[in-house]
Amino acid sequence: YSILLYDIATGGRTRIGTGNMPQIDGDKVVWYSWFYPVGREVMLYDIPSGVTTRITNNDRYDENPEIQGNKIVWVSSAPNDSNSSEIFVYDIVGRTTTRITNDNYYDGSPQVDRGKIVWRGRDDSDMEIFLATPVLVGDADNSGKVDIFDLVIVAKAFGSTPTSSNWDPRADLNGD
Repeated sequence: YSILLYDIATGGRTRIGTGNMPQIDGDKVVWYSWFYPVGREVMLYDIPSGVTTRITNNDRYDENPEIQGNKIVWVSSAPNDSNSSEIFVYDIVGRTTTRITNDNYYDGSPQVDRGKIVWRGRDDSDMEIFLATPVLVGDADNSGKVDIFDLVIVAKAFGSTPTSSNWDPRADLNGD
């Protein structure tokens, strides 16, 4: 299938790739494409630059990507294994991939919003809903980004210990 980008203001259409399940957030589009002989890979298109980036590159089925801000989540499963799948998240700015699940559930339908990820997981007996908040090192105020407000929290607690009057556990970024 062709992935098309339609500009409502101009009526223009641009073919940005091939694949399935396109999702858009702001100026970024994600979808998954087929790569033969095996593998389905997550793709990212940056609208302002017109650049397409292959996010995953493996022999797994990486499917159903969702995007919000600078985070992309997707389901990854081994070919011919319908009993197990895992959830991954990619940070566009940091260019890092993190495995969110590593269990015996069939994990699927991930959604991401403001630094939180929700998905469903099924084992042999039931279906459950899970929530994860991946840690963003340096995000002392848990806003989903590292900014000057985090620096203020750390600066106010700099050099303190748990018994200090200026101690703030949010400023202990490495847990020491």
